[in-house]
Amino acid sequence: LTMSALDAAAAGAVGRFAASPSAHNRPPRLVAVLCCEPHEAEALLPTCRALRVPALHLRVDADADVVALLRAHRTHHFAIPPQLAAICTQLVKMASEQLVAARTLLPSLPSTLPDARSLKAEMRQLQHAQSLSAEKRGTVMWQLLACFCARRLLDHVRDADSGALCAFLNDAKRELKTQACFEQFGELRSLAQQQDAVVELVERFARARLEALRAALAAAIEGGFGAATGARGEVGVSARHGLLVVRRALGTTALEVEVRSALDAHEAVSGSRLQGQPLNM
Repeated sequence: LTMSALDAAAAGAVGRFAASPSAHNRPPRLVAVLCCEPHEAEALLPTCRALRVPALHLRVDADADVVALLRAHRTHHFAIPPQLAAICTQLVKMASEQLVAARTLLPSLPSTLPDARSLKAEMRQLQHAQSLSAEKRGTVMWQLLACFCARRLLDHVRDADSGALCAFLNDAKRELKTQACFEQFGELRSLAQQQDAVVELVERFARARLEALRAALAAAIEGGFGAATGARGEVGVSARHGLLVVRRALGTTALEVEVRSALDAHEAVSGSRLQGQPLNM
């Protein structure tokens, strides 16, 4: 269970470790599981290169081997509400179309929808793009701003962060340029007009995800997750471990709180939890 997001430096360090020979002069075996939305698959490639992953095997829930794996293990599912999924699909479609249109004028732009920070950097660089006329720069700026707004909204929805979603939408109403962008693009305008309903859907999604996480934690602890077998409470190498897989990050603080609370509440691990240590296992 990794509590922090994987950055390029961390991925590179892991990649160097994976490529280095072990004490027995054999490279260590490393299995990495990376999850993403289907349209974001290309974004995994830089991380794979940093990890020095020699092959990438793509699996989805409907694949026969995944179905067999799920049948053999206890799983706790949560689903994004259909209305919320439809909103996300519309935002992805709109942003992808605007990015394609922007690339016709500025081919150096990324071919897939990047994260919000990268989009903001592209907009800053665009102000100094000498290869485009002022009119074309203005057109691309509006297209990138639409992509940026869509990306921020998608991130807040998928993080189930209703507070951040509300804050972004409220800021958009106050900032003239962002307000105009929302008015120009129907997908953004529709979401803003349905703000209260969308927030309720996000909160429902957050509750479902939290319930699934708590159930998974309880099952993992029963299987030995967080248990200690060594003297003086050290975690022993022979301990049985439950496996907790979090498909989409919940945020470091929220996830750590839930893990620690679950460990505290379980009598079997009383006095043997990893007190004061980062949960980076």
